[in-house]
Amino acid sequence: MQIFYKLSALLFFTFLSLEISARPIISGISSNKIEIDTNFNGQEILLFGSKDIFGDIFIIVRGPKKDYMVNKKGQILGVWINKERLELPDSHSYYASFGDYRALRDSRLFSALEMSPRDLKFNISEGIDHLKKEEFKVEFMNNLIDNDLYMKDSGQIDFLDENLFKVMLRFPKNISEGIYNVEIYLMEDGNLGAFQSIPIYVDKIILNQIIYRHFGFGKNRNLPQQKLKRFYLILYQH
Repeated sequence: MQIFYKLSALLFFTFLSLEISARPIISGISSNKIEIDTNFNGQEILLFGSKDIFGDIFIIVRGPKKDYMVNKKGQILGVWINKERLELPDSHSYYASFGDYRALRDSRLFSALEMSPRDLKFNISEGIDHLKKEEFKVEFMNNLIDNDLYMKDSGQIDFLDENLFKVMLRFPKNISEGIYNVEIYLMEDGNLGAFQSIPIYVDKIILNQIIYRHFGFGKNRNLPQQKLKRFYLILYQH
């Protein structure tokens, strides 16, 4: 797999040397598809690219949105229980960021684009005071950080020279199905110089698909149903 990544990067960077002046950002990924089956244990995807103008590169990966119910624990008579609950609808199920965000700490655009964990905005009921909102936000983010679904700190982007860059994107085994958007920002003095987005599609492989792929049944769509039933019976017996 490492050899594949290196060959892919080598071919891509060769292409970049010919196209470097065409666009401010040129980028690619080693795969734009993740298939989750019973043996799935996470996956790494290599992102590589180049910029041809001055500025800082920042990369954000956002997972599909889901509705969450956050429980905030409290003590009653010395026993920890779920004391309060709050719904967080339309919240990203995965979030990762890469880049040196100290360079854009005071950028309003940076904050508006939610380009760091502290800038993430949640759809919380207006009837809850600000302090309570922040407590539930921290509780939610800590829970996803513990499950490797949110990055606590920004990751590093590796630069091969002033223009060529790469970063390894890591997706844990407990990711949700859906479309993950890889956003690449080129920021110049707090302003957006260029932007590019690459989708990664995450799908679950159901049992039928695994059987057809593994045993080559896909080549013969007229396979008798009795053979499939016999195979299912063997599976259940084990």
